[in-house]
Amino acid sequence: MMTPQELELFKRRIVYVATYLDDEHELPCNYVLRTGDGKFEAIATHYFDIPEKEMRERSLGILDDEKVAIKTLQAHLRAVHLAEWEDLRTLDGKLDFNPRTIN
Repeated sequence: MMTPQELELFKRRIVYVATYLDDEHELPCNYVLRTGDGKFEAIATHYFDIPEKEMRERSLGILDDEKVAIKTLQAHLRAVHLAEWEDLRTLDGKLDFNPRTIN
């Protein structure tokens, strides 16, 4: 766990936040962070329910340009979102919100 001072220093390095973990917008979930050498790191957080609920941060890369890092993060989030909806697609490409059951 971070101390309040460490959290404040961490927040100063953030240049873009796509989503937050909390309603107060204190803890970023998917964000771009300025590294110490003037580059930018795109970070995505993934949730896992198995075996326990946990979150893991994944670096999408350290990039030279801030705009490229933001676009990389946005493209990753878009791909994840599309993959989540893929299970609900029918053969003709439409969304079916009543998924088939095993029985």
